[in-house]
Amino acid sequence: MTDANIGAKELRSLVALATKKTLAFAYCPGSKGELLFLLDKKKKPGSLGLIAKKEGPGKNVAFGTCRVVGNVMELTCEKSLNKMSKTLHRYFMAQKIRLSFEILDFGGTVLERADEPRDEAEAGADDAHGSDLDPAELVARIKILIPEINAASQGNADKLNKAKARAVSQIKGGELQQAESTISAMEGALAKLAQAKVSRAEDKSAERTNKKGTDDVEKKDDTS
Repeated sequence: MTDANIGAKELRSLVALATKKTLAFAYCPGSKGELLFLLDKKKKPGSLGLIAKKEGPGKNVAFGTCRVVGNVMELTCEKSLNKMSKTLHRYFMAQKIRLSFEILDFGGTVLERADEPRDEAEAGADDAHGSDLDPAELVARIKILIPEINAASQGNADKLNKAKARAVSQIKGGELQQAESTISAMEGALAKLAQAKVSRAEDKSAERTNKKGTDDVEKKDDTS
């Protein structure tokens, strides 16, 4: 662990916040078991990754978005590292924060999972929470996403369609909490794609404006 790590109290506050909104995360493990784990509600994942690379104990960095669903921290990675889930599980246990971890790729596919052992009372509470979910509402959420999935690039669409098929299978199998997590990951990925599209459009608009300004100056010079 490095001095740049979030303190236990702040970490608990950010974990609580991640149950309500998506945060950026960055993770940098060292060669001797030490690590740097960062959560931030304002910075972009890439920016936080650069901080982790600079301040962390190792050379490799993972970063992306974080949300907490039930007792599971879902880390959707722009860049992932092997054994993240188990290493972070141990780190959070040391901070007396009991969570399971899922490491997902951009399309919502689970790459790794480390489960927090639960007693029967906790398992019953999770089952009760899952029973509050309506399969019809979950299916409706999937249908809303289909036009956006079809409009995505082929690579992203393929990943999202695999996630969609998995969510449908989970609903049919009665795994409603897992289906909700998969659908939420899809929604997050599509929101990110939409934001990237807006940013590209804004950049092109700025380029056109700059070019027009340059052309106007050149025309004025020609007439003077």
